[in-house]
Amino acid sequence: MSFAKLKSKIFKSNFVKGAIILSVGAIICKLIGAVYRVPLTNILGSEGMGLYQMIYPIFTLLLVISSSGIPNGISRLISEKIALGQKEYVKKIIKLSLILMLVIGLIFSLVMFFFSDELAHMQGNPLASNGYKAIAPSILLVALISVFRGIFQGQNNMTPTAISQIIEQVIKLVLGLGIGYIGLGFGLEYGVAGALLGISIGELISLIYLIIQYNINKKHLDNLIAKDDYVPKNMTIIKEILHIVIPITLASTFMPIILVVDSVLLVNLLSNAGLTIAEATSAYGLYSGVANTVINMPVVVASALATVLVPTICAYLTNKEVSKATDKINSAFESIMFIAVPAFLGFLFFGGDIIRFLFPSVITDSNYDVGNMLMIIGSINVLLISIVQVTSSILQCINKLWVPAIGMFVGCLVKVGISILLISTMGILAGMIASVVCYLIVAVINLKFVNDLVEVNLSYVPICLCASIIFIGISYIIRFFLYDLIGVWGSILALALGAIVYVFILWVLFTKKKIFTS
Repeated sequence: MSFAKLKSKIFKSNFVKGAIILSVGAIICKLIGAVYRVPLTNILGSEGMGLYQMIYPIFTLLLVISSSGIPNGISRLISEKIALGQKEYVKKIIKLSLILMLVIGLIFSLVMFFFSDELAHMQGNPLASNGYKAIAPSILLVALISVFRGIFQGQNNMTPTAISQIIEQVIKLVLGLGIGYIGLGFGLEYGVAGALLGISIGELISLIYLIIQYNINKKHLDNLIAKDDYVPKNMTIIKEILHIVIPITLASTFMPIILVVDSVLLVNLLSNAGLTIAEATSAYGLYSGVANTVINMPVVVASALATVLVPTICAYLTNKEVSKATDKINSAFESIMFIAVPAFLGFLFFGGDIIRFLFPSVITDSNYDVGNMLMIIGSINVLLISIVQVTSSILQCINKLWVPAIGMFVGCLVKVGISILLISTMGILAGMIASVVCYLIVAVINLKFVNDLVEVNLSYVPICLCASIIFIGISYIIRFFLYDLIGVWGSILALALGAIVYVFILWVLFTKKKIFTS
């Protein structure tokens, strides 16, 4: 097979396939995650989930610093070097990336393990200490996992990434719930720690799977026809990796920073406003562990598309095929809007019923109104976060690496200010308002710079809005007749039937009016 044919096979024919694989994998993971979160929340209660969610932001922050930029950065580098026929260069990137992430991941894992007490006290709840110890190994494991995922994604092979993510979730579901339930018998903090230990075990199994797959698929790299075997010195390659990875990591870091700010700021501010530590932790659990968990579910499609976009668009731009890159960008925006818009409306009008259905032991009559308002306010984040994820990936491919980082920095500062100003009068709702404003700022900044590269096609927006309004209208009518008969199940059934109508409308438009791009 010639190099030109190989490039065509890798870069041009697999975009839709890769997007579908990652989307399906991400949806499966989210479904498993929802299955996991629901019984976990019902086992641990709102205070236990608040404790769980206090640990997760700092863990995520250290995880992002140590590994978040690596998959996209490595996939971008590998896709570019393959397009240029630099086979030995690709192998050197892989070797140095593994060494670099081994060192960085080990450092951050040790920091979390040995400073677990200090982190827990900083957040105002010393019970979190054991949880930090249980999840600390995950940082090293994910750092190494990120390199292998970047290798596969750089070759537009999304299957190992999707399968490894499913493995993580299945192990977390089985062992996390099992160990968490057993640990709960020794105290709430041990139940939380047990659930987090399940995550570490899941990452270990996932890493083993990726190592096996890498050794099986190494022949794909060996089969590349080298057009240019130039390989610079190790330090030059490391600098090239860091040049791409650092700004991507900084942009990714601000999201977990926002969560860390929430976990520290909101709990402490609510405590200062007169709530007990348990009440403040429960309120934070309602905001982060319930509302945000549901809001982030449909965003997985945007995340999958963003992952697929990086190697695909980078390959097109490397080969100066700008028109094809533009087509993929518009296709990605179109796809996420047909998912995000109906999800936004569904959460806006049915959010309270959804969280009551998913978390019956947590959402009670006393906190339903707060939970419903969190969903109403936060529903717009489905749109905003989806836009942020896709536009950030596009900006990486056009060497505007610092734009998402600057946008997230500005958004984070504004979020902190709004939280401090409103928390005393609006309670936990202030956190969600601040979150929406934050992502709005980032989305506007990102879109401005993307629009400088390509004019985003918005011809599908009216049809998307009409189909979504029909979906929500039908759902609301069905709910009106069913809710008094079967309660919250009536809302879920109404949404399901409305979604079927929505999919049918899109199918008609797809087959008859040709509004989708290939």
